Amino acid sequence: TARPPVLVQTVPLRALAAPPDAGLADTPPDADTPTAGPDGTPPLAGPDGTPPVTLAGAPADDWLAIAAGRKGGLPDAARHVLTAVDRVRFAELRIDGRLLAVGRGTVTGEGRWLGVSLLEVLPEARRRGFAVAVVRALARWGAAEGATRAFLQVEQSNTGAVELYRRLGFTTHHTYLTRVAPAA
Repeated sequence: TARPPVLVQTVPLRALAAPPDAGLADTPPDADTPTAGPDGTPPLAGPDGTPPVTLAGAPADDWLAIAAGRKGGLPDAARHVLTAVDRVRFAELRIDGRLLAVGRGTVTGEGRWLGVSLLEVLPEARRRGFAVAVVRALARWGAAEGATRAFLQVEQSNTGAVELYRRLGFTTHHTYLTRVAPAA
């Protein structure tokens, strides 16, 4: 059986590291920009007007829990796989101590590429610009590390993410399809 097709997308890094743009919140371009979160709380931002994102050299336990929830669990070796890269950062967006959005960035390919992966915003925190803030923070780090382009992989069926990445300037470089053998 075939799994959903995956898009491998790329973008020049300078486009991602640019200052925040009010038009790039986590909302579709034809939707009204929210003035509050889904629970009625006001939009949250750091001192410069962007949501507060920190980058760590290793994932926190709650970071791993969010990644495991999206992936349906992580095997014991996953922490090693996630961290066994020379240049890696784990993005965290916390509000009042609660982790609401995560992402992982690696600089690879002779230092030329920023790989963005495991981008996740908790459902109750979506549509508040948090995904854009995480991607931009990773892009600024990648640029400081010498990367010039970014890449990511996204399932074609994840239309919200595909649209977000399109608005950030990503285009599809190629696609692939994974097939799973039937159980014996």
